[in-house]
Amino acid sequence: MAKICVFCSSMDNINPLYEKTAEEAGRLIGERGHTLIYGGSDLGCMGKVAQATKKYGGKAKGIIPEFWQHLTGIESELLMTKDLRDRKAFMEERSNAFIALAGGLGTLDEIADVLVSKCIDTHKKPFVIVNTDNFYEHFLRHLDRMYEQGLVRANGSPIYQVVPTPEEAIIYIEEHLANV
Repeated sequence: MAKICVFCSSMDNINPLYEKTAEEAGRLIGERGHTLIYGGSDLGCMGKVAQATKKYGGKAKGIIPEFWQHLTGIESELLMTKDLRDRKAFMEERSNAFIALAGGLGTLDEIADVLVSKCIDTHKKPFVIVNTDNFYEHFLRHLDRMYEQGLVRANGSPIYQVVPTPEEAIIYIEEHLANV
């Protein structure tokens, strides 16, 4: 079974569609017997994806910096790190696939970290961006421009997949990992 790291918002009071998408991702991860690796917060979409994963039979492994330990409480297992840099490294090490849902600057930082790692062949783990309601439209256009200008090297294979739903993301990851 996959250990899927999900990057997403930890903000409350956001578009309910993003929360619904996070719940759907968590439900699918849980129902299909996968393990969620996530940022450890019980807030926003992070909390929704973890709650749904556990509700539907999956494990939620939270990885959170010590200074945010008061934001935990949902996970099956919790790992504390020194800071955000360590958290990203631990999340990457413990996952064999990545999904990005709607999120803010922290999510963009995590996305960039995974994309850079894939570009320099540090790993070949599948990475899927769930483009709910075209949330990532401008970001994806910017990535396309970077490719067109020769600023990003893909080493012969796509470094990410874009899908509209969590279900398509999970299917992509399962198919990719089955062929590895």
